Amino acid sequence: MRRVLLLRLDDKVGDMVVTTGCARILAERGYQVSVLTGPICSEILAGSEFIQQVYLYRPRMSLNTLRAAGFDAVIDFDDVTNYERFKLLADLRATSVIGFNKEPYKLYDHSIAFFDGNSHISLRYKQVVKLFGIVDDRPYHYHLPGCRHEREKVARLLSQAGEVELRIAINPFTASEDKDFCRHQVATLVERLHALPYRVCIVMVGRSEKIRQLGLDMALYIADSTINSAVEVIRSCDLVITPDTSIVHIARAFDKPMVAVYNKRKLKNTGLPAITSGRRAMTRRSR
Repeated sequence: MRRVLLLRLDDKVGDMVVTTGCARILAERGYQVSVLTGPICSEILAGSEFIQQVYLYRPRMSLNTLRAAGFDAVIDFDDVTNYERFKLLADLRATSVIGFNKEPYKLYDHSIAFFDGNSHISLRYKQVVKLFGIVDDRPYHYHLPGCRHEREKVARLLSQAGEVELRIAINPFTASEDKDFCRHQVATLVERLHALPYRVCIVMVGRSEKIRQLGLDMALYIADSTINSAVEVIRSCDLVITPDTSIVHIARAFDKPMVAVYNKRKLKNTGLPAITSGRRAMTRRSR
């Protein structure tokens, strides 16, 4: 068993970022890892040294190319149990189908029981590599290759701020409006950060048209931004402030200090409490 296909059909960035850790471990053990996912996650995976092929998922797509690849195993990370998912898995004709909590469904050759909602999401992925007989006691690290073009754009943007002691990325938006920062919150945060007794540079992360509508005078942002713009801004900054789980995972990929702010609505587990500073508290650092 050498050819493995990972399914991430919902195109959710946070879930895909976590999946890269599993892909890395399998690839380092000699497995040929491919991914079937949506357009945004395809973009974030471009250039990954651990992914052999990224296939763009479309509903009711032709599976001829995927079948021709001859996958030995398909790993379905989702909790979806509908007809379309089962038909896709059957039509792929892989030697083995692996899923989570799918014991009642005979389509799955291996069902990994995982019901611990209090554990960090990475433990779920470690169960996959364990099924492949891999024992890896190292910390579970994500892998984001990034984009050189976007990295250069971010470098040019940051150069506009001149010499600063702290670069701060603020992502005010999420997939749910009730979790977003409002304009007043963002403007007040930017104002207070600039009032610190040392020079800071603030870079906004998110869709450029929504950032533009905030009308902020003391923050930079990338025009025509993409998901890889966000990756490269976070890579280049010293602190990340966000209410969004996907940005939390991207920040963790680069081990960035962060302030993750969540409302009281129940959220998917990220391994972080409701209000936290990610790796450690913010400290003043000189350049």
